[in-house]
Amino acid sequence: MKHIFPLLIIFMVWMSFIDCLLNAQNTTPDTIRVYNLGEVIITANQDNITRTTMSSEVTASEIRSLNASSVVSAISLVPGVHTTLSPKNESQIFLRGFTQTQVALFMDGVPIYLPYDQLLDLSLLPTCSIEKITLSKSMPSVLYGPNAMGGIVNIVTAQRMGPLQASVNVQTGTTTLTSAEVSGSLHQFFWNASGEYSVSPGFSMSQKAPITLLQDGDTRKNSQFTKRSAFLKTGFQHIANLDVALSFFVVDDDMGIPTSMFAVKPRYWRFTDWKKYIGNLMAAIDITNNLNVKGNIYYEKFGNTLDAYDDSTFTSQIKPNAFHSVYDDDTYGVNVSARLIKFLPGVTKGSIAYKKDRHAEIGNFNQPFKRYETDTYSVGIEQDFTIFGEYQIVFGLGNDWLYPVYANGSPLRPSTSLLNGYVGLSRMISDNLHIYGHVSRKSRFPAMKEFYAEVLGRNAPNPDLQPESATNLEIGLEMLSLLKFNITTALFYNDIHGLIQSVVISPGVQQYQNIGTAEFEGGEITTSYRDGGDDLNVNYVYLSARNTTPGAISARLDYRPEHTLNAIYRHSWNWGLSVASEITVVSAFYGVDVDTRIEHELPSCVLFNLSIAQEIMRQYKIFCRVNNLTDAYYQADYGFPQPGREWMIGVTAEW
Repeated sequence: MKHIFPLLIIFMVWMSFIDCLLNAQNTTPDTIRVYNLGEVIITANQDNITRTTMSSEVTASEIRSLNASSVVSAISLVPGVHTTLSPKNESQIFLRGFTQTQVALFMDGVPIYLPYDQLLDLSLLPTCSIEKITLSKSMPSVLYGPNAMGGIVNIVTAQRMGPLQASVNVQTGTTTLTSAEVSGSLHQFFWNASGEYSVSPGFSMSQKAPITLLQDGDTRKNSQFTKRSAFLKTGFQHIANLDVALSFFVVDDDMGIPTSMFAVKPRYWRFTDWKKYIGNLMAAIDITNNLNVKGNIYYEKFGNTLDAYDDSTFTSQIKPNAFHSVYDDDTYGVNVSARLIKFLPGVTKGSIAYKKDRHAEIGNFNQPFKRYETDTYSVGIEQDFTIFGEYQIVFGLGNDWLYPVYANGSPLRPSTSLLNGYVGLSRMISDNLHIYGHVSRKSRFPAMKEFYAEVLGRNAPNPDLQPESATNLEIGLEMLSLLKFNITTALFYNDIHGLIQSVVISPGVQQYQNIGTAEFEGGEITTSYRDGGDDLNVNYVYLSARNTTPGAISARLDYRPEHTLNAIYRHSWNWGLSVASEITVVSAFYGVDVDTRIEHELPSCVLFNLSIAQEIMRQYKIFCRVNNLTDAYYQADYGFPQPGREWMIGVTAEW
């Protein structure tokens, strides 16, 4: 693997040489340079990969309309997304049935999921400096690298050129939040900075929730939090065909972890410290008119402290079930991709990436650190071309390697290599009708936690765990401007092998194992309408998720509702008043008791949100929002209720 980077340099030089030969007489400067340093696949380029798969975008204006203060709340209404909570009170998503470990998470093209468990609590990522969030389902490009078996989520931060601008947002209610952002530029140099502080004594319980020994009153016990974040991005654009940006992102939180309402042995846990730092140097250069190279060099640091206390006073740690757990992780890496046109018919893209993950943990007081380390490499190539003048085809091929480097002094498992690929076909039947289809094979490596987890004797490590893989098929169509309606729809099928789940191997002891096979199949439809001040978006997803392992006790797969419906309506008047409402309907699904591991059916729910805002002198806006207006009682997992009726009122100012 040490030869990969010299080979990349040779590859880039070779493409540059070919491009120069093809365009020796073409010296016209490129005046259309539509890319953002934060994007891996530039949606504005309309390459074939964007035409042959279902993607969703959440823009900054949509985030503001939702009053979404976190990434998870910003994407919760995207078709195919289902949000839930882990036993540690961490927000997680399912994307068309795929768990978050099977969906790769990026910020400006940098993988930001945690080395230990391939997860990241999306409720801890603020939205104040986000330009858009892109979700690609089923067939993300091989340029994204490994572990994108079920799709990707890429958070693209703001990169603004223009005069000095500033904004402030202050709101109160169940949560008190203050955020500020300022940006500006001088000639080709730009900068953008933001910060946010929010605090909550805990979320409101529905008045319809049952009263138990562990939960009574109007506020969910031990659900309080304090969140702090800061972001800085600076760089320059269009200097000698070069764009460069350097960004720093810091999150510093502490929060309670509510116990299950129905727990026999309640847990009194708190994250007394939770920090993540990301440094990212990103660059893009037009080497010639037809060759663009871009990439990232990044470093991430993560640490948390999880304390388990003796009782609900959270003052002592003496009993045997009390502990003091510390994680100390870091990651550094580099990725480079190239986009070349005119070498072959269509667009040729290639990528190469390297990432080192290091995890260290202390399980309890007076214990030594356990350390684990892995290296991951990835290469990929993607080719677009058109046949018969109307059929757009894309195919991609990539290979990923996982090399265990250190496993706390234990023997290392063998390295693993995964081959991924896809082919997609699309056709524009008319200016308003587009159809597509694709088939892909995607995979993911097991996380360190799944290999080596040992949690107070309850998890047994499994260093022989194998990767998961999925064969994904999808067909879809997009109809534009049909009586002012835009309609997109897709049918999908996913065949998963080597599915990893936690299995009870002896009383009180679990182990991550490859349990067999699973199938996801379903359909998705989104309808949008915009006319004057009216804006309507309705999406519906049907999902059948089955455990197809021969001899399985149950065909059910937990946390995957069969039906999900979202509707968003907004209306605005010329005099600055706007109203918005959102409705979410989720059918019943199954969750698991964290103590007994017994499945329980969680009832269906209907959630209704309402907001109103009034602009004043174009610079100020007063807003009010009520979420879960009907105070519905619903659970993300068995014993873990979600917020009842919550309100917020605030003001934003922009200069």
